[in-house]
Amino acid sequence: PMGMPEAVIIGERNGKRLNAWQLITAVAEAARVGVVVGKCACFGGPSKGNPNPTDTKGVWEVVQKKTGNQSARMPVTP
Repeated sequence: PMGMPEAVIIGERNGKRLNAWQLITAVAEAARVGVVVGKCACFGGPSKGNPNPTDTKGVWEVVQKKTGNQSARMPVTP
């Protein structure tokens, strides 16, 4: 959720906590190609539904906004 960055702390760098937005954008800036797998990663999942109070986004939206690059989306769930 973009509106709740503290809800998705997924790592640490140099002693500082990283949320999903920070990690995804750092990786996207260094990557040549992005592949997003799974419906939630592709489209944001159920929490992106209206009214979306937490401003949830799919990973590809975050990458495109930050870098301008497109990501291949595979919305399959194994």
